[in-house]
Amino acid sequence: MAKKPTPDQIKEQIAALQEIKPKVRRFSSFNDDHWAAIQAQIDVLSVGMSEDDIFEKKDSEEWTESVTENALEARRWLDGETLEDYSDIVASWQELVTK
Repeated sequence: MAKKPTPDQIKEQIAALQEIKPKVRRFSSFNDDHWAAIQAQIDVLSVGMSEDDIFEKKDSEEWTESVTENALEARRWLDGETLEDYSDIVASWQELVTK
């Protein structure tokens, strides 16, 4: 288990997510809304949403399955769990940046 991020690291991730969001392709080929997923991650990092909070959004149908998965990824990062193949949350969006 990695160390939990510092408040400064959290702020850096939020700023980087806000910066990359308009550069990422809006919808996947499965019609998943990448921008909604990034916004969910920003929301989780901004207010430290718990897993219960995240599942409440899903249960109320406010968030889709893919948005929920991305929100949970942000929660895991906050908890100090390493992300598969990525050092941070923003890195996972790099491949979807449109040129």
